[in-house]
Amino acid sequence: MHQVFGSLPRCRSMSLKAQLDACRREYEANAEPQAVDAVRHSIRALAETGLVAKAVRAGETAPLFRLRCGRGGFVDLSDLINRGPVIVSFFWGDWCPFCVLEFKALAEAYAEIERLGATLVTLSPQARGPSSSPGSHGEPPFPILQDPGCKVASRYRIAFAVPERFQAAYLALGYPQSGEDRIERLDAADTRHLRPR
Repeated sequence: MHQVFGSLPRCRSMSLKAQLDACRREYEANAEPQAVDAVRHSIRALAETGLVAKAVRAGETAPLFRLRCGRGGFVDLSDLINRGPVIVSFFWGDWCPFCVLEFKALAEAYAEIERLGATLVTLSPQARGPSSSPGSHGEPPFPILQDPGCKVASRYRIAFAVPERFQAAYLALGYPQSGEDRIERLDAADTRHLRPR
């Protein structure tokens, strides 16, 4: 994770929204002003695209997928849906402190999600490595599925191309600068709840 977020404490008594707000404030206080301004412009430009309004909505048929799991093997959404409700969470990767906070909140809620009979899976364009699971407390209790190039996120209508003028802002957040994870497409980090048909 990028150094400007290193001191953000995880406080169980804070809601996820409060934690995300604290993370944003810490970033804005410690990052270069040009990077903060670029991030704000990037968020504004993304909002103006209407991406959220175009995303797959409750009641729509969920685009099916079969993706490689970070633990090995594949996970098929149709198999999961046949067993009951499914929660699909999209996150950028462990370089994004905001995504890591949401990821940890999902891990904390996992037992309750399972108790209610649902299955949780996460999708990320980030290539998985031996030390790339968000957080430092070992493997998460749910699968992390690899969505290289945000192909599935595109089918959920939440993927977007990062304009070149904003790429520096993502690099300032800690986005990987090379390899498979280079900046091209990202998903609008989002969580969807799918019910069996």
